Amino acid sequence: MVYYKENHPPIVTNDLWEKAQKALGVRKLPKKEPEKRLPMETFPYKDQLYCAKCGNKLMRSYTGGKNRWVCSGKERFSSDFCPGVSIPDEVVKSWGV
Repeated sequence: MVYYKENHPPIVTNDLWEKAQKALGVRKLPKKEPEKRLPMETFPYKDQLYCAKCGNKLMRSYTGGKNRWVCSGKERFSSDFCPGVSIPDEVVKSWGV
């Protein structure tokens, strides 16, 4: 990319441009706090459950007011890829850690 300085008439004066650049330099956005990860105890089965039909991981999903473990293959691709597995969270918790 080629940049030609002062190639066209300015939209704003140089003085106004410099003032705006100084003002932009003063206002800094606050640093974003790193995302807090939930402890493993919250989801002890994460990355440990797999679909019996296609082998993809089961992921925790909240639908219809309930938590379920569903096939990520069906969610990512389609029901043609995998008919899917859906296990209620209560059943998974009853297995123990």
